[in-house]
Amino acid sequence: MDPLLPLQVLIAEDDEVSRDIALLLLQRLGHRADVAANGIEALAAIESNRYDLAFIDVQMPLMDGMEATRRIRSALPASRQPIIVAMSANGTTDDQMKYTEVGMNFYLRKPVQLRELAAMITQCSSPAGA
Repeated sequence: MDPLLPLQVLIAEDDEVSRDIALLLLQRLGHRADVAANGIEALAAIESNRYDLAFIDVQMPLMDGMEATRRIRSALPASRQPIIVAMSANGTTDDQMKYTEVGMNFYLRKPVQLRELAAMITQCSSPAGA
């Protein structure tokens, strides 16, 4: 992925304010995103669309981000799987290890800040991040 090109991004976030902030920050970085309000919607979106990157909140109603990630990783071939970034205010080392164990590639602390989001996109867009 080239960080200079607009990426196909999904934001799975149940909190409307957090979702709007993430969307605004992505727009400032030149990317647009589709949204999902829970893990079920995220799974459906990723099964029907090709995304480069998915920011998935860990705690959501109906299906949390960890279960959605497990299902994405088991349901889709590797060529169709996006890079998944866990978003959570919980960021202990143990939490981050759990996120990695279910197949999330990276972790981004909420509330999301422009500088951290830009760095994450750059990291995910580099050959070592993909």
